[in-house]
Amino acid sequence: MPRPRRLVIVALACAVGLAGAACGSSTTTSGGQTGTTVGVPENTIVPAAAVTAGFVKVRATVAQIKATLATDPTGADALTKTLEEQWASFEGTVRQNDKVAYLQIEDGLAAVNSGVESKDQAKVDKGVADVEAGATAYLAKHP
Repeated sequence: MPRPRRLVIVALACAVGLAGAACGSSTTTSGGQTGTTVGVPENTIVPAAAVTAGFVKVRATVAQIKATLATDPTGADALTKTLEEQWASFEGTVRQNDKVAYLQIEDGLAAVNSGVESKDQAKVDKGVADVEAGATAYLAKHP
């Protein structure tokens, strides 16, 4: 094989290797525990303690959204962004371990977001109830 062609093949192999490495990464939680992230939040796998801590934050945020929608719709809308970030930090583990609870929580979060957008307190209340039920069910199975 001529030398230039060999260089092209080596260069391509390196590029493919680097591209593959860029798709996944290892993350360290504040507790020093390592999780794995591959591209999207649904693929983020974290330790059980991070899931439990994440649910504490998510539950507090949905309760705050529920309490503030009527008096501060702009604040409630801003909280939905925080809620999404909180959920994204551990949703992959919930999805992997319990699809039923994951879907219930996803449906609840969608209802909360939709309710905030339309200023529909009943939708928000239903969403909060679904998030709570899904979190309770998950934590009962995966303490």
